[in-house]
Amino acid sequence: PETWGCATFACAARDCVREAPLGVGLYFAPACFRQANLAQFAEIIKAIQKRIPKNARVVELYGGVATIGAHLLEKSVSVRCSDENPWNAACVDLLKRGLDGALAEKLSYETAPAAVVAR
Repeated sequence: PETWGCATFACAARDCVREAPLGVGLYFAPACFRQANLAQFAEIIKAIQKRIPKNARVVELYGGVATIGAHLLEKSVSVRCSDENPWNAACVDLLKRGLDGALAEKLSYETAPAAVVAR
């Protein structure tokens, strides 16, 4: 994160692109990676959802704006996402505001390298 030049970023929904390929509203600020092929992305998510056991504890490393993790909340006890891009945290906050309270509480996000989060 030091390479970004400052510690925190903020964005409002109006500053972001909102995509909801499977009904979960994902927000992408201009400096965030966005899925280019949403139809294929939806198929990947469906395949992952089938393989996640009920009550799983999920860690999504380099998860961007929680693009995969947000779609695993219903089957999981917790979903912990991370990425090094500091813009992503604000986008995940916007995502959480659109979720049911119980689902939002399951989702956490950390701006950090994968090596730090995986410890």
